[in-house]
Amino acid sequence: MRDVPDISDRVFLASPLTRAVDTMRRMRAAMGLDPDGFSTDERLAEMSFGRWEGLTFREIGEREPAAMKAREADKWSHVPPDGESYVQVCERVGALLGGLDRPAVLVSHGGVARAVLALCGADRTKLADIRIQQGRALAIEDGRWRWI
Repeated sequence: MRDVPDISDRVFLASPLTRAVDTMRRMRAAMGLDPDGFSTDERLAEMSFGRWEGLTFREIGEREPAAMKAREADKWSHVPPDGESYVQVCERVGALLGGLDRPAVLVSHGGVARAVLALCGADRTKLADIRIQQGRALAIEDGRWRWI
């Protein structure tokens, strides 16, 4: 049997979005912890696509072809109308991570996962297209990462 790490000293933080809060509650309950024994942090909210929220990339391309072409040319730095870029997500997530004083369990979203990977040194030119696996955990330790 594998040794189970002690999780009592971990910080537990979730995005304030309902699906992340629900996931954190279920995860903590499955660990035998108080389901509500965590905090939320706005900096873990999903990347904002602004006016493009709720649209598919195909729909965006049909409505705003020049803007979609600009995004395709530089997905990492492109800022959707009234939204934010991955660069901006890195800034807010980096501030959160820099303030942690011990290991943490975070429940968040795909754009935030990409930002965390960028902050760990992953190739930003590939991160905008990396598949973020739903229902899997991304373990990060000593600047290295793996899906568990």
